[in-house]
Amino acid sequence: MGKLPLPVIVFDKQGVFSQGDFVSGKVKLKLDNEGLQNIKGVWVLITCKAKAEFGTGTATDDHEQEDVHINSILTVFGAGKRAPAKPDLSLPPGNHSFPFKFRLPTDKVLPSPFEGAYGHVRYRAKATLSIERMIFNKESHTERAFTVRGPRVDLNRLPKLNLKVPVSRCCEVRNLFGLGTKKGATVDFGLTKRGFIPGENIIVTGCVDNISGEEQRVIKVALVQETTYTVEEFLVNATEEHKKILCRSSRNISCPKGKVAKFSMNSLRIPIGCPSSGLPGCKLIDVQYYVECNTSGCIETSFRLTVGTVPIRSVSGPVPSVPTAEEATACTQPSAAHPMDKAKMAAPAPACQARPLRNGSVSRVDDAPPSYEQAIASGTTKENFEGL
Repeated sequence: MGKLPLPVIVFDKQGVFSQGDFVSGKVKLKLDNEGLQNIKGVWVLITCKAKAEFGTGTATDDHEQEDVHINSILTVFGAGKRAPAKPDLSLPPGNHSFPFKFRLPTDKVLPSPFEGAYGHVRYRAKATLSIERMIFNKESHTERAFTVRGPRVDLNRLPKLNLKVPVSRCCEVRNLFGLGTKKGATVDFGLTKRGFIPGENIIVTGCVDNISGEEQRVIKVALVQETTYTVEEFLVNATEEHKKILCRSSRNISCPKGKVAKFSMNSLRIPIGCPSSGLPGCKLIDVQYYVECNTSGCIETSFRLTVGTVPIRSVSGPVPSVPTAEEATACTQPSAAHPMDKAKMAAPAPACQARPLRNGSVSRVDDAPPSYEQAIASGTTKENFEGL
């Protein structure tokens, strides 16, 4: 016998499932004219593993931990991996299909899939075809990723965070590139809410009050995803942070001395597939989101956001002292939260004061938010065939 055929996995529901669903599909085999003899069995390994790994490269400073959320084997034909083989088990030539079904656990929170700089959360299904041999069995494998929607996080049910309340901040701009003692201008940044779901637009609005500063000013905003990786150790847990700019926008604002100019930045869209704030269900990885704003001569300011799966359906009135997007567009010349309690799926703790970060962005809703299904059903399966 030559090379073994590969057991190909085909998922139902395009490989996208929810907690409590059955992960279901088929394992398909295509056999040539000789068929297949001495089969031990065909099985599928379903796994969900979270991993954090970071360090300096030396053995004493490397940190690694893996949490296994799911690890189950389903036998779809013949005997299982550790079961005795059935004698003279064979398959005739042609196409064969073996269905499988695995119930996702409901007694714990399953995290969303995530890929980061120092860790990940991955859902995998690995199919194995095993042929009996005298000493070592001959096997072939294929592996496919699938997606499990993260837990439901309804932004309307987090009243302590005041996610619907407009927020604004005022920054003083100093002369001499921010080193001078004289105030040249003030810049207000604002957004109408701080709760969003993937697919929503974030728009920074504000105004420049030019006292005696530059008449041409560049406003920069960015949406930042900050991820903290934690490895549990004997005395003190090891942590590593990584910041990723998801999107950014900049705009030249013209404001003569003694005048006030309103502005509205181009929208920043939260990418589809971003997990909820905190990455509920995973203790190794914590994901937070910030909007950061900056202009030359002033300290960066930031707004902490909460990303969930169910959108805020109503928003309070306009941001104080900050124009709406329409007003700002007409007037402009072209030129704070703690990590989410993942185990109990509680809302993030009361918002803390925003802290200076390196990159930033601000927001108001520009269009209707996507539906819950659109926001969380974006995962595409990946295929990685591996013949052994």
